[in-house]
Amino acid sequence: MVKKVVIFGASGGIGKEIVKTLSSSDYEILKERVDVTNAEDISKYIKEIRDVDIMIYCVGKMDVQNIHEISINDFKSIFDVNLFGAFNVAKALIPVMRENGHFIFISSLRALEPCKSRAAYCSSKAALDMFVRVLQKEIDIKITIIRPGYVDTDLHKGNQKYPYSKKTGKRLKVTQPRDIAEAVLFVLRMPKESSIKELNIGQTYGDLSDVYFRKEN
Repeated sequence: MVKKVVIFGASGGIGKEIVKTLSSSDYEILKERVDVTNAEDISKYIKEIRDVDIMIYCVGKMDVQNIHEISINDFKSIFDVNLFGAFNVAKALIPVMRENGHFIFISSLRALEPCKSRAAYCSSKAALDMFVRVLQKEIDIKITIIRPGYVDTDLHKGNQKYPYSKKTGKRLKVTQPRDIAEAVLFVLRMPKESSIKELNIGQTYGDLSDVYFRKEN
């Protein structure tokens, strides 16, 4: 049986890879763009598609500013996308999920490991984690949260820096969007009795003394 999958954030780096990976399997992909921060738009969209088997939320927003620099509006805008958008989508989809439905939320290891200049991002992902954990207790639907570490995407909007070893001078491995997509497929193929609730992938590299970050030449 072909399963209907709705992906929020399908145009992003991780989302594109998820679409590509699932398109080669037994899944019908729905990837129309909709504003996840607008509850009314989400509700209308869900009423049109109905009978969903799988929802994947991989929308994300980041702002690199120190706490004393960031405005409250910028801080809220990160929460609007990373947390409240997930709330809007989940609430609208719960009534139309088919039996054995599955929610997958792409979070971040930054929900567990703080990082300077990213207070809004880390806080919003930590809040998303708790939201998902509560949701797991409230509804009888498979729910998985996937936390990637440093991923090679355009989330940094052209300011992407990569980890390098101070000892060797060589660039260190970072998680690729395809790694996340393959993890999603792995999670979806698990039977309900063995379903995975949480999955961490990769590293953040944090503030390790032997690692530094720089842009590519």
